[in-house]
Amino acid sequence: MSSRIPKPLRAAARWAIGLALLAVLLARFDLAAVAGALSGVDLWVAIPALSGLVAVHLVAGATWWLLTCQLTGERMPWGRTLRTYYIAQGIGGLTPGNVGSDAYRLLAPETEGGWRRRLGPIAVQRITSSLALAGLGCLALSWLPLRGLAPLVVGSALVLAIGTSAVMLLISRRAPWWRSSDAPAGPGRASGLSRGTLCGLVGGAAFHVASLIFGLLIVAAITPVPSPLQVLACLAVARLAILVPISPSGLGIQEAGLSFLFVAIGMDPAVALAAALLSRAALVATTLLGVVLLAAPGLPPPIRRPSRPPQHHQGGQTAG
Repeated sequence: MSSRIPKPLRAAARWAIGLALLAVLLARFDLAAVAGALSGVDLWVAIPALSGLVAVHLVAGATWWLLTCQLTGERMPWGRTLRTYYIAQGIGGLTPGNVGSDAYRLLAPETEGGWRRRLGPIAVQRITSSLALAGLGCLALSWLPLRGLAPLVVGSALVLAIGTSAVMLLISRRAPWWRSSDAPAGPGRASGLSRGTLCGLVGGAAFHVASLIFGLLIVAAITPVPSPLQVLACLAVARLAILVPISPSGLGIQEAGLSFLFVAIGMDPAVALAAALLSRAALVATTLLGVVLLAAPGLPPPIRRPSRPPQHHQGGQTAG
């Protein structure tokens, strides 16, 4: 008899852990004060900030599109790319470490080509985005008074760097997803991977920086921000919780970490938790948008790879 835990039970356990952490967190705060802080939110600032956190996935979707063009030669229709990406985010928001997003894009029935061909752009984006976030987390430490966090954040960054480099090496050797997959290994492939890595790092950094700025606006909608750099640093470090494969999208872990960091820089505890909960609302909105797009009818036709122009033979010569 297999000793493995069934997947539905594991998924239920992750949700239970996340909700339990959130319940414990709420129990340790003055809920009336938290509700008061939320009731005083400046909607003229909060609504654009929340909308921005949902819309910022356009940057990540564009990065995926560029990586697919660079590494496989496929030019995905822009509308389909965005729809698929937001559906993937909707699914990813319900899974630990957002792995559901990668799985959906890898196996999406409306895309063409084998999963091995789709693997490269998805893996490169995941790896480079994680590295960009880890780098921002390390940089943020210089603005935080909690020096004891340095070993944890730097250690996490090193683990990410080593682990993702190993994955990058593996997929570059085994997965036939290169544009020049028929050519022998050499400088061409290495150059393609280098360009893809640079594209992923730039796109990932742009996505995370924009997300942090919109997160800062959410805090500003609740309370005056005397030190924007410290708030951005708190958001950057707490955002690393999304990568922790324990609860869906770091549920409970991210709220606890963000509240702790906000209190450490002098923010009122009730306001700190209110800001953390309002930030979670943007993730919920993104998930709901993905679910709506998944249920919506009228999917466009599958992605088509660019085909070579037909060759005509005339008089023994090839006319192109």
